[in-house]
Amino acid sequence: MDRLSVLHDLLMEAADWSRVIQSAQSVPVLLHVYFNTVTTVSDERLLAQLVLVLLERSSLLLNIPKYTAEIHRVFSHHLLKLCKLHPSLVVDQSRELLEFAGTTTNIHSKEDLYTHVVWVLGEYLSVSFDSRCSVDLVTSCFEALEAVLFEITSSGSPSPRVVTSLLSALAKLASRSHDLIPRVSLFLSKLRSGAVSWCGSEEDVVAVVTRGEELWSLLKLPSVALSVLTPPSLATSPRWHRDANATLPPRLRTLTGLTHTR
Repeated sequence: MDRLSVLHDLLMEAADWSRVIQSAQSVPVLLHVYFNTVTTVSDERLLAQLVLVLLERSSLLLNIPKYTAEIHRVFSHHLLKLCKLHPSLVVDQSRELLEFAGTTTNIHSKEDLYTHVVWVLGEYLSVSFDSRCSVDLVTSCFEALEAVLFEITSSGSPSPRVVTSLLSALAKLASRSHDLIPRVSLFLSKLRSGAVSWCGSEEDVVAVVTRGEELWSLLKLPSVALSVLTPPSLATSPRWHRDANATLPPRLRTLTGLTHTR
């Protein structure tokens, strides 16, 4: 593996050969088949190792046009499926996932995969999914993502998709550890003025500021924020979003009313 870059350099002259291009087009299809099969026959321990391999291999791809981006999309799709199937994988592999999310170079070279890693960290680092998820783990994840957010917004023009993903993850984590709410709320309160300076277009400013204001309004009501940002597992069923007798629709309507009056 340490000399893989040397092999890639030797193979680059063949990157535009028709046989290589056809093989590259087959790989995403075969990966879908592999992941769909392995999740039905493998235990959680093997799937945990598969998450690590997925993160590692994302950096070891031959640079063929469109190939790398397509493989990252496949990895992103199946990372979500693996974590949804076994949420405890996020706690098991939290160190590696945090290391990946804390490396800002991954934002530029693997944006699709990066935003999905941030999403699973924010979504599944919760005691509602795994009792081992301690306050210390939530705090360490929050601080790692917070550092990345400060870095990318103070040194360039970050992708709005990455920024909104980080904001959402930080708000979710803060809703589970209320001591963190003032830290993310302070950033959100200054988001409008900051976004104008580092967003590339007015559309990007609107997208980032809108998400930030939604999260800020939620965090003003910590108990509501927790129920919305970390709903019980049963609340993810589509029935809960349509059933007038369920508690989630009234909460959402109440929250909408509050955010529009503040």
